[in-house]
Amino acid sequence: MPSYCLLTEPLLPAAGMDGPVFHTLPGLLAELCVDRVEDIGDLAAHQQQPFYQFLVQLAVLALVHADPDPDADPPDDEDTWRVLLSALAPDEAWSLVVAGAAAPAFLQPPAPEGSFDRFTPLADTADGIDTLVAGRAFSLKPARVVSAKPHHWIYALISLQTGMGYLGRGGYGIARMNGGHSSRPMMELAPVSMRWGARLRRSLRVLLRDRARIFDEGDFEGVYTPGGAALLWLEPWDGKTSRPLSGLEPHFIEICRRVRLVERDGRIVALGRPTDAARLDAKNRMGNLGDPWTPIDREAGKAVTFQSGAFDYRRLTRLLTNGSGIALPTAMAPLPGDDPRMVLHATVVVRGQGKTEGLERRVIPLSTQTAALFQRHRTSPVERLNTLSARMIGDAARAQAALGLGLALALEYRRNGAEAKLSTDDKRIIPAREALDRQIDGFFFHHLWRQLEAEVTSAESGDLRVAWHRALRGAAIALFHRELDRLPEDAARVGPARAAAMNLFHAMLNEHLPLPAQPGDESEKETDDDDHPTDAAA
Repeated sequence: MPSYCLLTEPLLPAAGMDGPVFHTLPGLLAELCVDRVEDIGDLAAHQQQPFYQFLVQLAVLALVHADPDPDADPPDDEDTWRVLLSALAPDEAWSLVVAGAAAPAFLQPPAPEGSFDRFTPLADTADGIDTLVAGRAFSLKPARVVSAKPHHWIYALISLQTGMGYLGRGGYGIARMNGGHSSRPMMELAPVSMRWGARLRRSLRVLLRDRARIFDEGDFEGVYTPGGAALLWLEPWDGKTSRPLSGLEPHFIEICRRVRLVERDGRIVALGRPTDAARLDAKNRMGNLGDPWTPIDREAGKAVTFQSGAFDYRRLTRLLTNGSGIALPTAMAPLPGDDPRMVLHATVVVRGQGKTEGLERRVIPLSTQTAALFQRHRTSPVERLNTLSARMIGDAARAQAALGLGLALALEYRRNGAEAKLSTDDKRIIPAREALDRQIDGFFFHHLWRQLEAEVTSAESGDLRVAWHRALRGAAIALFHRELDRLPEDAARVGPARAAAMNLFHAMLNEHLPLPAQPGDESEKETDDDDHPTDAAA
């Protein structure tokens, strides 16, 4: 008898206007479609992305199974969603625990051998199967949830089966990433509210239109088929061979591990069995499967691999402006009906060999006008976009150089005088340069967007460049004076050393980040502006 059926049992907690309520899976989709969900309960930070992507893909698969019209509106009632999901799979395939090994369970493929005899204990807590090999930048450790509820197991299964990378022999990763040590990212244009429901409704439109485009343009001929396999956990898998990458629906939901949940002494525990092959024979695709949230390195024909600091202003700018080499994901494209102001939402769990580097997330306000510019850049390079972003990154580097060299001179002046050989690699200087970089990161895109949207020949364009210089100078000057006062007594607080350092610092700023002359200007009195609100870089 199947247990914990997501179609009929309220297993998923969500906070709404009336407080926290447990919903069935169809009920949660209905609430999201009318934007009545304030939050999803008990989701770990790294589980939010895969859970959201799962909901979007599942909803799209259910909708196209019933009606492939890309402009159809999603239903807003639980009963209709239950019918749609039931048409994709029987009740047992939506249940966490199914006794018969030959039948599927939720995100758990049937075992052709017909029993769990050769499966071994995998975990007795939900996060024991959602394993993150913690590195220096990642504090989450496995097996934290001692008393796991059904929804913890649901989240863990989704995170494992749709987002996991390679974890050693017998533990292959998903197909939607470039190799087992890579990650599946999410980059999207989203409503400013960042509400679950508003984002989901927009993403449904993105994926429905994207599906129609895939078949119209034939981008993945031989891989995707209308009415193809949608839920790969329904198909038996012996773990010895990979399934061919063919006969699939474009937004199919994949799995990567042979795992089954069973009940022991009234508790859910997980059994698993290593595999000799990945679930899908997709190695040659290198993650390039048309995922609507994944940017593609089109020169190499592979999904982009993200590193630590994935969305800092330098890396993210290169990603957005590399029109000849990077295809931005379809979820980044503006849609008819989008609000004039949106946000760029980017998130990824960065993996390395044998460790997880950290969860990178960024939310940056921008206009649909700017977002459209990036999309146009994919096919026809926008020279001003390249020129402006390169110049601003160069300006930021020069502000850091001025700060670093000014502080280096303060340190070295007493020892070697004005002829001191300067280096910004001194361990006493590096923290100051990193602090300045973090501050620049907070206001860089605000200034980039404003300059991009201004007419090149307008007076506003010149004023905006001055505002950018002023923001850089203000941040650098505030840090310079703070760090100068913290330097050792025999360096910074000796008059000649301090004067020499200040002269060098301000000379570099005035050369590389000039401001219009103002009556009575005194550069040392410059302070940080407040005209550059920071974006959310949590």
